[in-house]
Order: sequence, then C-alpha cells, then structure tokens
Amino acid sequence: MEEITIQFNKVFDLMVDFILSIYDSRSIKLNKTIIDNMRKINKYKIIEEYILWILPYYDKIKGQDEIYFITIMNCTNNKEHEDIRQVLGYFKFLEVLKHFDEDNNKIVFEYQILLCDYAIEYLNMKLHNHSNDT
Repeated sequence: MEEITIQFNKVFDLMVDFILSIYDSRSIKLNKTIIDNMRKINKYKIIEEYILWILPYYDKIKGQDEIYFITIMNCTNNKEHEDIRQVLGYFKFLEVLKHFDEDNNKIVFEYQILLCDYAIEYLNMKLHNHSNDT
C-alpha cells in the first residue's frame, strides 16, 4: 500500500504543478500547501480522502465529462450537488476546467483517471488486508 500511496502522491503533485503552470491560482497554491502539510502528518490521508470524496465520481472522470463538473461548480443554489461542490472546492482539481482549453482539460482528466486507478488499487489492497486480518 505504501508504494501505491507514493505513486498516487507523485501523480497528484504532477497534476497540481501542471495546473499551476497554466493557471496561477492562489487558492490552488493554498490547497497544495494544506495537502502537503496533511501528508506530513499522515501520508495516507490524501489518497483516503480521495477515495471517500472523489472516487464515487469515477465514471464521470473516466468519461471526461467536463460539462458535468463545470455545471456542478456553477450550481450554487442546488442542494443536491452541495457535497461534491465542497469537495471539488477542497481539491480544486476540476474547477480549472472552465479556464482551460480542451487539450489541457484532457490532460487534467488523464491525471485524474490515473489517480482513480491508484485509489482503486489502494482500496482493494486495504480491503484484502482487512479480510486477511479477520
């Protein structure tokens, strides 16, 4: 699980660096600092938060459904999407879609798909280890 977490964190950092190279955002920089500090305390924290809050949207990410995420980020009066808006606001990873061109959006989604794959592998290993413990 440690190797998957290391790879997840590397890809996450690469994605954030890519985003910041194109879209200089103070909120993304701040969130990157917060995430870095969280990882210093618990290296598994970000992948576990990602599993909890982002992985349920794997189908939308894999389908590269940028319109879905842009619509959610713009639906401020819709209670149905409040949780995902808060999560996306926390991770800030899809908020940039409305600022990027199609090619850059595809790159962000490719990073996200890879992160989802690592998260799924991590979750499967964690469940396997848990079942062996019982």
